[in-house]
Amino acid sequence: MAHKMTFERLRQLIIAKENPPTLTNSARTAVAVMVSLLVARLFPLPETYWAAISTLIVMQPNLGEALPISAQRFVGTAVGAIFGGFVGMYFPGT
Repeated sequence: MAHKMTFERLRQLIIAKENPPTLTNSARTAVAVMVSLLVARLFPLPETYWAAISTLIVMQPNLGEALPISAQRFVGTAVGAIFGGFVGMYFPGT
């Protein structure tokens, strides 16, 4: 019974139907990261990637939203890594 409840909770975290702002939060964060990188490159700053990392830290959601978004990001990263691995295997570089 506990295993079923754990699985159901994980499913709710990954799908997160009660958390519709996930896409808008992701889009807003992506735009903010791109703007921070462009500004860092506009001024000749060394190691411009720190601008993006700082933006990600500042734009992180509050603690109540952190667990569902973290679960979604973890699953998205895993799916992207698997997809990238398949693409790398079937379409090798030149």
